[in-house]
Amino acid sequence: MTFVLAFYSFNLEITNSDSGVYHKARVKIPRHPQETLEQMYARVLAFTHSYEEGIEFSRGMFELREPSLWKKDVIGDIISAVEVGSVDLEKLHRALKRRPIPRYSVYFYDQAQMQKFCHGMRGSTTNWIEDIHFFWIPPTLLQAIIPLEKSSSTWSLTFVDGTLYLTVDGTALETSITTLDMWAQFQESLGTQCA
Repeated sequence: MTFVLAFYSFNLEITNSDSGVYHKARVKIPRHPQETLEQMYARVLAFTHSYEEGIEFSRGMFELREPSLWKKDVIGDIISAVEVGSVDLEKLHRALKRRPIPRYSVYFYDQAQMQKFCHGMRGSTTNWIEDIHFFWIPPTLLQAIIPLEKSSSTWSLTFVDGTLYLTVDGTALETSITTLDMWAQFQESLGTQCA
């Protein structure tokens, strides 16, 4: 692992009534020198939103061949993968050719990331991304968390009917992490010439 800008610890209490998850965890993650606070917080939000037993942070930006989050089986095969932010479509293609095919999710938190994804899809004639789950993390949420930055913080997250109720060290925030239809977004981008 290359130089780490800082380590951040999160005490997480996750309640997701939509998926039947209740979990408490303490995670410690390194922040890459080129990683923004928005990206780091988006990784934590993706972890909590997609939480299942065994999912963990990969080396992320320290090892670009790995997804942001993953769950592996007992022999080390990736069975669930989560990407956060910009997505390398070649890496996505390779991942979908693995056997067994991992469950794949992608979380965007910036319009430019979605536009780049649409641009990379140019030439696609079939919906080869139909089995991938795409989500949108509102950038306003990330901007609201940044002033609360601490090296160790406590987050309580409740997901109910698509709404996220988040408390960061006593500060309450509310938003939605929404599902995206990226094939429809791609089709729309063909008309608007997204770059």
